[in-house]
Amino acid sequence: MSGALPDPLANSLWQNAKIYDLRRLLFFLNMKDLSPRVKKNLKKTVAAFSKNPTTAALKTVYKLADRAAKTNIIHKNKAARLKSRLSNLVKSPTKTRKKSNR
Repeated sequence: MSGALPDPLANSLWQNAKIYDLRRLLFFLNMKDLSPRVKKNLKKTVAAFSKNPTTAALKTVYKLADRAAKTNIIHKNKAARLKSRLSNLVKSPTKTRKKSNR
């Protein structure tokens, strides 16, 4: 035999590798397209929340920030900083710290 046919296992592995690379490429192309949209949506939501801070809006911001951090669109520490700063806006300003009598 002049041309040896590849065994079925090697052929299957080659096909799986091609499919894996294709899926990986499609995933990264999708993330490249999705990333700016998620960031823009997060910025809009944060801006709207800053104008009118409510607990319902805070819940929405938390959800978007956590999802963006989970999918590595923003860093997890950035999401934590953002949530911390925005939660301080919701806290009631009437509660004041007691001054010590020193």
